[in-house]
Amino acid sequence: MKRIGVISIFLLSFLQAKSQQFPLYSQYIFNLYSINPAYAGERDAISTALSYRTQWVGFEGAPKTGGFSVHSPLMNKNLAVGLWVQSDQIGAREMTSFEASFSYKIRLEGTKRLSFALSAGAYNHRYNWNELDFPDGSDPVAFETETNIWQPVFDFGFMYLDNRSYIGLSALNLNGGRLASNDVIDARLEPNINLVAGRVFPAFQKVDLKPSGMLRWQEGSP
Repeated sequence: MKRIGVISIFLLSFLQAKSQQFPLYSQYIFNLYSINPAYAGERDAISTALSYRTQWVGFEGAPKTGGFSVHSPLMNKNLAVGLWVQSDQIGAREMTSFEASFSYKIRLEGTKRLSFALSAGAYNHRYNWNELDFPDGSDPVAFETETNIWQPVFDFGFMYLDNRSYIGLSALNLNGGRLASNDVIDARLEPNINLVAGRVFPAFQKVDLKPSGMLRWQEGSP
């Protein structure tokens, strides 16, 4: 059964309001590279991660998010590279992205280090209007909006790390990008800022606690 056309109005209004434009990862603590490219190479070996999240199971158009990452230090231990691929689907909207990153590390006293990274890649946004029914026969958002859009994307990340703690700041989609634009709507990607920090505390023999927190900011979002 096709979803009713009013979803398209809600969907593009959702984007226009600059609310959640990037997938959310509640378990980012297991893969910090997914939110900050400066984490590339921190495991001192080739590291891969695969994640998949679905919510509101059983509802048509329910959000589905998947991601795959791989990163590794190079022969020069101060350099690292990584690759991040993700897919996000909600309703009639689908997004796929590919990004490669390069990081440089500055060694400080003991195990302390600073890591800087740049990422570059492309985002593909697709609007599957054929999955919707329009009771009034037409919808200016749907019929006057490009259905398949490619946009370049550039990210920056910074992290301070030692053997027991970390704090990092990342800026995703620095260049912005148009998602849909016509006489009735102007939807664009906005830069996304993430601040993440965590520390390991010994609890008792062979058991450590690792609390972590993240703040996310995006212009125009609640």
